[in-house]
Amino acid sequence: MTKLLSKSKYKLATSCPTKLYYATFPKIYPNSNSDNDFLQALAEGGYQIGKLATFKFSFFDKIYSIETLDTKEALKLTNEALKHEKVIIYEAAFVFENLLVRVDVLVKKGNQITLYEVKAKSYSEDDAGFINKSKGNINPKWEPYLFDIAYQKWVVSKVLPEYNLSAYLTLVNKDHKSSKESLNKLFKIKRDIIKDVENPDNIISRRVFIETPENLKTEDLDLDLLINVNVDDIIQDIWNKKHTIDFKNNQLNMHSYEKQLKFLSEALITGEKIEATITSKCKSCEFYKSPSDLKENEKSGRWECIKKAWNLKDEQQSEQLLFNLYNGFRGETFFELLSQKKYFLKDVSEDDLLNKNEQKQKEKGEELHDVFSFTNTERRVTQCLAEKNKDKTVYVKKLGLKEALNDLESKYPLHFIDFETIASAIPHHKGLRPYQTIAFQYSHHILHKDGRVEHKGEWINLSKGTFPSFDFVRNLKNEVNDGHPIFRYSNHENTVLNDIADQLENSAERDKNELIAFIKSITNNKEEKHKGSNSMIDLCDWIKKYYYNPLTKGSNSIKKVLPAVIATSHLIKEKYSKPYYSNNFKEGIIWYQLDENKNPIDPYKLLPPLKTSLQIDSDNDDFEDNEDGIKNINSGGPAMAAYAEMQFDDMDDSTFNEYKNALLRYCELDTLAMVMIFEHLREV
Repeated sequence: MTKLLSKSKYKLATSCPTKLYYATFPKIYPNSNSDNDFLQALAEGGYQIGKLATFKFSFFDKIYSIETLDTKEALKLTNEALKHEKVIIYEAAFVFENLLVRVDVLVKKGNQITLYEVKAKSYSEDDAGFINKSKGNINPKWEPYLFDIAYQKWVVSKVLPEYNLSAYLTLVNKDHKSSKESLNKLFKIKRDIIKDVENPDNIISRRVFIETPENLKTEDLDLDLLINVNVDDIIQDIWNKKHTIDFKNNQLNMHSYEKQLKFLSEALITGEKIEATITSKCKSCEFYKSPSDLKENEKSGRWECIKKAWNLKDEQQSEQLLFNLYNGFRGETFFELLSQKKYFLKDVSEDDLLNKNEQKQKEKGEELHDVFSFTNTERRVTQCLAEKNKDKTVYVKKLGLKEALNDLESKYPLHFIDFETIASAIPHHKGLRPYQTIAFQYSHHILHKDGRVEHKGEWINLSKGTFPSFDFVRNLKNEVNDGHPIFRYSNHENTVLNDIADQLENSAERDKNELIAFIKSITNNKEEKHKGSNSMIDLCDWIKKYYYNPLTKGSNSIKKVLPAVIATSHLIKEKYSKPYYSNNFKEGIIWYQLDENKNPIDPYKLLPPLKTSLQIDSDNDDFEDNEDGIKNINSGGPAMAAYAEMQFDDMDDSTFNEYKNALLRYCELDTLAMVMIFEHLREV
């Protein structure tokens, strides 16, 4: 069959039409989001929401589920199902010219057909809604979903012009409190691997699905967790181009909605690469891979675009582009710099970075910098100058850092904590709302004044289908409630604990007042204008204020700061060249190791790989299966997905323990990373 523009390919094209070309050649242009989309859906409960929707739409006797991925067969089954007067069809297939859609839920009643696009995205009637009232345009966070359903309705209207059509987004009702206890336990994630009958070694496809108990009835569920929102008026405005997508291509932008679809589908068929304007948003392009990470025969799609648009050479690929600037560019500055052919940070001057007030200060001869901490502009200027001069010098605001460190002199030992969490769409307990935080793991290191490092404690929930957050806090309280300073990295831990305090307020826990008091003592809450007596210290905030290392390339992420520290610090080199021992590393591990080029290896890459890969499976019509799966739990996405599988899948004991141990090692490294960074700050 001719290549068809599926709804997921159309959605990809709305973000950038050039991506259609890159998506056609996944072996050449790797897509970094192919794993992320699956992991997010698995961790947050997207598959469970899809299953819950099948119970919400089960009010007719005739119900069909078109599960085949073969388009011709799916079209045939859809047409047969549509012969019924009243029918509900899951994954109904329609093709018009070269446009393909698979509708999540189609409800037919006589001459009326209603389309429902099910999304595990929260919706509140108290929110601003789909349209920005002041500007009159679609809220950017809803754009992908609204253009998706508009595309579906367009195709179905062309195939079935004799029917009255209506369209809805089926979303998670953020305002609804669950009326059922342990609702999540009814939805277990399963995996189905389909093999070639003639050649069993050849896997045709992998599919994730949800298993529910036999004879499960709608009254056993809480269907009000899902809300249907009509979007017919918005769709009509999209078709009439009152609401538009900027395709970053003038020819496409000028076309009518119908001609845009034709243009995109023809480009897909012919293999034409639609050129798009480079903007600051290209920074987040999923078809980007750093030169050092590219495998043989792989290319970075984003670099291909930039190289042609800016007439660059491949040897310039490793230089820092405008995208890499700390906090990015605002307004028209990005395009102003491009017009001056300033493509790299080394080309950017201080004047390019100053805002209007700072320009006036400079003209008056006033000092723009603070001797105690970095201003936002100073960090940006420092980054550009370091790149221009190829300077690897670490810049430190020693006065501010020394003051902060001196304040701790009498308060040792210091605690360092890190949390792992998920936010499940389907509540675990009666009275909880969707997407409330679930804290399932923490790690805890202590740094003593004499430099001794101790992995003091850790906790992980190993009970399947349970709500762990309250036990999480109880265990954490027993470890850090001694008045000594507590470090976190960024605001995640503070947000999580405040969310759990809210959950405790609405709970029947006997010790809830004691637990809430503990949480309030170590957190701050800007909305309530509250700061605890031993409020946690944000180590990331210290990095922003006092420390700049050019090796981080402008990032303050712990995953970027740690490798930079490892490559810079003499203290860390000496201390961690020796084996590090703990319950999770009983045989010892050396964190300071060099690669074949004599460069320090990122410690996260030293975490032992999984023997049983965390498999990436999907029934998405455009998904390329990752046959190798995820072999390491060394970042947040795989950690969430591993925990989700441990909770909901009927996993054998060996794999369960392997995932558990990998999670413990990963979380431990996160708090050890904080200790290393802190030790380096003391060193400088």
